[in-house]
Amino acid sequence: MYDCYIHKGMSLTQIHDEGAENGYWAPLKQRAAAASKIRKFLTNPNYAGLENPKNKYQMDYPKIVDVEDLEKAKEILQANRNKPKAYTRNICFCKSIIKDDESNTVMIGDANHARYRNAVNHWGLSMNVCDSLIWRCAFQAKWQLASRQDKSQLEAMRNDIEAVGKKIVVMKERLNKEIIKKYDTLEEMRLDGKISRDNYNQRYDRLQAEENDMTKKIEALEKREAELSVIYYNMNQNGIDISVYNFRDIKDDKQRKEIINEVIRDMRVRKEGKRYIIKVYDIMSEYPSEFLYIPHEGTKANEVYEVLNNDGDMLDISDEIETRFKRYK
Repeated sequence: MYDCYIHKGMSLTQIHDEGAENGYWAPLKQRAAAASKIRKFLTNPNYAGLENPKNKYQMDYPKIVDVEDLEKAKEILQANRNKPKAYTRNICFCKSIIKDDESNTVMIGDANHARYRNAVNHWGLSMNVCDSLIWRCAFQAKWQLASRQDKSQLEAMRNDIEAVGKKIVVMKERLNKEIIKKYDTLEEMRLDGKISRDNYNQRYDRLQAEENDMTKKIEALEKREAELSVIYYNMNQNGIDISVYNFRDIKDDKQRKEIINEVIRDMRVRKEGKRYIIKVYDIMSEYPSEFLYIPHEGTKANEVYEVLNNDGDMLDISDEIETRFKRYK
């Protein structure tokens, strides 16, 4: 916990979520409660072998962290508490990069309508989709670039893959224990007449929503595990290693934009009827990453696919699209 907060720069809620995913404690739904839980851990002097004035029993505890780490955690907490609240607009990741492939003109970012606009041919496409795709390519390219500069962390990468695998096991156990078994209990209550039909339906719907939510989290972890395994295999085969972590998890827009500007060379869009072909060129590859975007009107979700090879194989990545901009009508 201290290592995550002091050295890795993780937030209190990120540490809470990490612990919950590893099965150390039950997750708290309220973010304030989650942050408070971790804050109490980080400021408890018992862990440094010191007395806790708030503990009325005054028991002796073994020292498991250095006093310096305890004081450093307190210092960071206080500094974060004193920071002024900053309300900044989202940064358009593709600004000055995205171009219409046909006219070779730079497209204009229109954050108010959440789209990039083609001033020449008078069409536009979703800013959420474009920004998600360019960041997806950028963090992978940055990861590979950093890997080539430091070959000392192969073991750490393997540990990361194992950690994700452990999270998957814990989440599946929670799914079976906390949700799936409740279906049987609920059905027994209905058959025994201990619950009304309306109450049964309400509980069943809640269980189904929880099951869907946890299933999506497990699927996301499985995707992450597969992605890390492929990168690990490629780096290991080529004698290249990984030294920079958590590029995917960076939330600061300015930091993301700096990485994008560093590793992305070009982004091209070609409109074909109601479909868009998007190509992203980075400094690590001779060939672009290619995507197919099919927008829909109304409540129907947009479709986004990654074109994997020349054989036309595609991977549906619609669920990975971030909603960073609110669309105003």
